[in-house]
Amino acid sequence: MTAASQSNPAALIARIALPVPVPRTFDYLTAGSILSPGCRVRVPFGRTRRVGVVVDIVPDADVEAERLKPIEAVLDDRPLLDPELLSNLRRAADYWCGAIGEVIFGALPLGLRDGRAPSDFAEEAW
Repeated sequence: MTAASQSNPAALIARIALPVPVPRTFDYLTAGSILSPGCRVRVPFGRTRRVGVVVDIVPDADVEAERLKPIEAVLDDRPLLDPELLSNLRRAADYWCGAIGEVIFGALPLGLRDGRAPSDFAEEAW
């Protein structure tokens, strides 16, 4: 167990895919937020803020607890990407040796990549 999960048993780690050309996810503290894989979040990344997609919730981080930063904002109250779609996007990233964040964000419309709220359609249309 990491120091973060030892000090607060309810502290979980969210693995976030960010639209950067790096073939890995980044760990962030959930800070008590209720999250599900497929939800978008806003997180600090370097000196900027980025929109990311939660791909997994785990009890332990891959890095030291001191390096973890909390999620700043949860942008979706329910997942935009269902587990099957997330699984397919992960498989595509693995198959083509791509960065998981770039693959996921390539599947989202431009407005959702920027952190805007999804449109609320009364009926489903194709």
